[in-house]
Amino acid sequence: MILASFHQICRKATVRNIGSLSASVTLAMRNISVRADPEIAGMDEPVLLSVSGLTPGEQLTVAARLTEEKMNFVSYAHYTADAQGTVDVSVAHSSGGNYIGCEPMGLLWSLSPEEGTRPGSRVRKKDVREPHKVDIGVLSGHVCVKKAQQLTGHVHTTIHRHYMFNDVIRIPVRHGNIRGTMFIPKNGCGRHAGVLDLYGSTGGLAEYRAALLASRGFTTFALAYMGYEDLPTQLTVQYEYFLEAIDYLNSHENVLPGGIGIVGISFGAELALGLSSVCDKIRGVAAIGSPDFTSMVYSTYQGEEIPYTWLDPDLFERNEHGVSLRKAHMNSECQEEAMLKVEKSTDCHYLILHGADDQNIDARFALRLATRLSEHKRDFYSCHVYPGTGHLIEPPYMPFCYASWHPPLGISSIWGGQADLHSAAQVDAWQKILRFFKNKLPGIEAAKL
Repeated sequence: MILASFHQICRKATVRNIGSLSASVTLAMRNISVRADPEIAGMDEPVLLSVSGLTPGEQLTVAARLTEEKMNFVSYAHYTADAQGTVDVSVAHSSGGNYIGCEPMGLLWSLSPEEGTRPGSRVRKKDVREPHKVDIGVLSGHVCVKKAQQLTGHVHTTIHRHYMFNDVIRIPVRHGNIRGTMFIPKNGCGRHAGVLDLYGSTGGLAEYRAALLASRGFTTFALAYMGYEDLPTQLTVQYEYFLEAIDYLNSHENVLPGGIGIVGISFGAELALGLSSVCDKIRGVAAIGSPDFTSMVYSTYQGEEIPYTWLDPDLFERNEHGVSLRKAHMNSECQEEAMLKVEKSTDCHYLILHGADDQNIDARFALRLATRLSEHKRDFYSCHVYPGTGHLIEPPYMPFCYASWHPPLGISSIWGGQADLHSAAQVDAWQKILRFFKNKLPGIEAAKL
């Protein structure tokens, strides 16, 4: 396994179908044991779940619940005890619930908003200093779990999922114009490869990926650029703002000299690609779900407007889940002047990651970007398109999100993807990102990757 462990570094029933009260009480009072190994782990580490003390052939439901930002998320799966009266979730097959088949981490990646939660809700960790606390419970029979309260009295263990390890220092940044948060590994000792983290156009500041990267040995800077503190509430871009952040990170005392990397998703990836064409301090860009052109956002560099591609709102496709921009992107008239000039980069490597079922930005743009690099004899790239995967390729085992609220759009945005395939892609993509920055950035100091 590539990752060091956390310890090393520090679906059609109703509530009445839950089963009789006597059955539930009997199960709760029996010597049922639920084991999670490890109970405390990094967010990107797998956990092995098992249930013992059952009757051979007994039917049961293993369920999980998570409360984040006053919202409850639940998941459940149906199992049958083996001849030894146990269920090992890492090898056992679920016959129903949120997933079917053998999915060792299915209870985590299939966590979804409980019944009655406002549409468009999504798990996003706001305070990375605290872990996700996921309760694991067992109920008698094969039942449907739609509400967190159904696990009351049936929780057997709680697992803690950390983004930020104990030896990582978190430092809010208000320097000049830039706003964000730095994460420095190894208690702030030594110099490490630096990575700038850019999320998409929903605004605010997302820290969780940067915290997890720091937990894996990188000095990271999660940068906000709209809808945060005193930053603009509307999305407009001045490249100079991001170049100031790059200079700040590149010259930081805890960053190795020789250039930095950028990881970006959606509009953040588009920005990273664009910046790489004008800044020679960028040594590697991991671009997740990006177009190969400047999209419909007013952007400037050195006082000049950057040509962009207009998206026709009449081509936005709406359904009960929200709005998809995929068709609008695909039918946009991309002029050459609006294309991202990645070929102008002289010493930047590219990792291009995209979901084949991305309902926001079509995967064909990733292939077109790779083709552009090849045609200009820029061979410092790799491109990976994942089947059944949507737009939001997040760190491993984060709950799958098909659609979520997009504040600037004022409606939920459809991201796409098939839960099981998308989750598998997140694990693979994360490993690729870690290897990419380890190999392409200045020598990383003894990081246990």
